[in-house]
Amino acid sequence: DSEGSACTTTLPPWPPSPPSGPIFGRYFSRRNDLQRTAVILHVADLSGGFEGRDPIDDLGVVNGELASHAAELAERPQLIVGNKLDAPGAADASQRLADWCAARGLPYFAVSAVTGEGVDRLMLAAGEVVHDIRTSAPPHEEPYEELYVYEPPDERVIAVSRADSGGYRVTGRSVERMVIMTDMENPEAVAHLQNRLRRAGVEDALADAGARDGDEVTIGPVTFTFERTGAPVAGEGER
Repeated sequence: DSEGSACTTTLPPWPPSPPSGPIFGRYFSRRNDLQRTAVILHVADLSGGFEGRDPIDDLGVVNGELASHAAELAERPQLIVGNKLDAPGAADASQRLADWCAARGLPYFAVSAVTGEGVDRLMLAAGEVVHDIRTSAPPHEEPYEELYVYEPPDERVIAVSRADSGGYRVTGRSVERMVIMTDMENPEAVAHLQNRLRRAGVEDALADAGARDGDEVTIGPVTFTFERTGAPVAGEGER
């Protein structure tokens, strides 16, 4: 079931004469499946193979590479597995490896892939370690990402404030643009502007702010004389 299942990934056997340098450490760190590994099982060849290799030496090389170039993986829980227990002379190699692991506090399992000896015990132990890691891990949380949403300004917004001269200043991108784009020397253009300002709510906003007839009202670069009965009337403007 989902609580008792686990996935495994396998690396190729360690070469008889591993090259010097961080080649294998970098290989470990770049394997995405290894980065997700909760437990590392080191499988050592108790028979020594054709080269007569020492499993303890091999483990030392692998862990050295991990510590130097994949430190995060080196800190993961490890189970040491001595395989080919059925091979001639493997019992002595297994005992040496067991003593080496005991001195370092590492769990050791002697197995034979051919006969199946010790495999069930190994799998149960590995399952328990994975289960303990899962239950002790903090709840998964989605990474926090800041989201920026652009909200364009509402050009229809009108603000009224008191001017230093004692009159009123009207600000707002839309109404200021109306004034800037109007030819104040053209009476028809000014009359059209007055109607547009009235429809835009400038007169009501000024009245709400306390403006009275005869007060100076500045919009953009132009100053008007306010008349409540209609739209502001162009007066002596500052252009």
